[in-house]
Amino acid sequence: PVSISDDDLIVGTMRMHALAMGNPFPDYATEMEKKEAALKGTSIKSVWGHSVPDYHKVLSQGFHGIKQEIEERLGGSNEEKKKDFYRATLICCDAVLALAGRYASLALELSENEKTETRKRELKKISDTCLRVPGYPPRNFYEAVQSVWLTHLALQCTLDYIGCGRIDRYLYPYYEKDVSEGTLTHEEALEIIECLLIKFNETIQIKKEHREDHSDAFDYTY
Repeated sequence: PVSISDDDLIVGTMRMHALAMGNPFPDYATEMEKKEAALKGTSIKSVWGHSVPDYHKVLSQGFHGIKQEIEERLGGSNEEKKKDFYRATLICCDAVLALAGRYASLALELSENEKTETRKRELKKISDTCLRVPGYPPRNFYEAVQSVWLTHLALQCTLDYIGCGRIDRYLYPYYEKDVSEGTLTHEEALEIIECLLIKFNETIQIKKEHREDHSDAFDYTY
């Protein structure tokens, strides 16, 4: 399910396997895939690590651009396993675009029933933004932040607990451009970043019954 809170400027709520929600992660892997993974010393839980996705690529190309690259590789491949991989990545790209579209639709629906003009404008802006990103390259700082968050959200929803890397580096060019052109103030940029930080903290384990117990993580048997 998608939802937008009253004061959200950046949208996208962790649902699947969000720690505070207590939602389980579905098992998509086939038995054959599990066996192949086991031979390599991995499993469906081998997703944690310190790798960082190429968010800069998402910002510079958008998911439509990435899809085009995948389709070119798919067309030029003769290996069935690689083709399967490329087809799977296309499905993933379409899923992210669909997620963004659902937030765009919800924001537009909320704007039509909103009585406050300020919030009505904010919701329309959210809708327009989610129709553009992360499908296409962002045009400004606000769109860039929303693009990064929806991408991060999608990855988190697959149980990939990975970070955003040096977010300051790949967002700074958008900030610098907007400030220099006079379309963004320091105060507005700060509010956008604050809204992003709130999104990161929506997944805290606020419900005791949903907290993950890692007390036995170091309980080895010899």
